[in-house]
Amino acid sequence: MNTSERLKYRILLFLFGFSVIINAQETFEIETATTQDLLTHSQVDIVSFLSTSKEHSTFLKLLKATGVDEKISSGTSFTLFAPTNAGFEKLPKGTVENLLLPENKYKLINILQYHIIAGNINTTVMSKKIKRSRGKAQFKTESGGVITIFNKHGIFTIEAEKGKGILIENPDKLQSNGFVHIVDTVLIPR
Repeated sequence: MNTSERLKYRILLFLFGFSVIINAQETFEIETATTQDLLTHSQVDIVSFLSTSKEHSTFLKLLKATGVDEKISSGTSFTLFAPTNAGFEKLPKGTVENLLLPENKYKLINILQYHIIAGNINTTVMSKKIKRSRGKAQFKTESGGVITIFNKHGIFTIEAEKGKGILIENPDKLQSNGFVHIVDTVLIPR
């Protein structure tokens, strides 16, 4: 190899090494940002997350009225399917007010606990269980009931009565004590 070829070879080697360092630095920065995002989001517990959401004021009001909010504020990990205010508006008129009556307290608690699963269940866990179960995964709720989840074209859906599905509109909201999955309808125990 002559001097000119050696110089070209060294320049190419230098540029290759430099690009590896730059790519490694960019990858580190992306990974660091992602980790920081997770840590930032995970500093808030589930109830605090709901408190900052304008979409969940009705659900939060019901959780607080029954004391269920205290349970999901504990250090234990939970997965919460949080219906939006629009989801509550789908219920027949007067349902929420009726559930808030003292004589319906335990019925309301049962409905709220039907939205809660013990442990951290994100969409990765759901996907694996759906795959193992050949299309549908069942999870036991804190009310003692079972919800069935399936995935169609990348959209996670909770099985409901009469073949209708309840969409998990916005999944995997990581909090310090578990996951929140935002749903478009109130889950009613069967």
